[in-house]
Amino acid sequence: MTPSKKSLILIICGVLWTLGCFTFAFQSESLAQTTAANPKAASSQSQEAEAFNCVASGQKILESGDLKGATKALEECVKKYPSSSVTRYWLGMAMFFAHETDRAIAEFKEVVRMDPDNPLGVAMLGRMYSFDASKLGLARELLERALAVKPDMEDARFDLARVYAQQSDYEKSFKEFGLLLEGEVRFALYRTELAKVLVSVGQKAEAKKNVERALMYDPEFEPAKKLLNELK
Repeated sequence: MTPSKKSLILIICGVLWTLGCFTFAFQSESLAQTTAANPKAASSQSQEAEAFNCVASGQKILESGDLKGATKALEECVKKYPSSSVTRYWLGMAMFFAHETDRAIAEFKEVVRMDPDNPLGVAMLGRMYSFDASKLGLARELLERALAVKPDMEDARFDLARVYAQQSDYEKSFKEFGLLLEGEVRFALYRTELAKVLVSVGQKAEAKKNVERALMYDPEFEPAKKLLNELK
């Protein structure tokens, strides 16, 4: 694997891993709040806590890059705790990393069915649909819904900006990128995608500035290098 390809994979995995880890923290907080508010639910919440512990082991395997091992471990978690949305979510993540698109979508659909107010499950289902041109409308609806609940999800906002651009809704796309790029920017990927949108509307000078900034973050980021060559 070349350094540039490895860099791209690490950036994307970093984005998705941040999203996934937030899921665990978000649901853990919800679990604690629900248990405190409803002591009668202690038994079911205890089972959910056990499900979290099961998922934690699968998370570690996934983080190590062992997709087969992680999938096997998380499938066991789903079998053991079939009513837990968090087990479904993480199995969906493993399927996503393994490029098992249909299975990933099926798991995220189940997460949303079980827990319609979970912004992370909704966002990941929106992400999956954002790669299908025939489902951009549904992707947009899901991502907007997720961000209405949790507006600080960078990954969902990035996906929504992409979807807007694919629908030629450039004004909204630029707005989302603007929100995404406020403050410290961590990912060259964001700048490069913004540059592509700028090129599509004829703003090549601005596109070049963003590509150059992307390469400041990661000089070996191949998509940015390729785009910069095209803009010369």
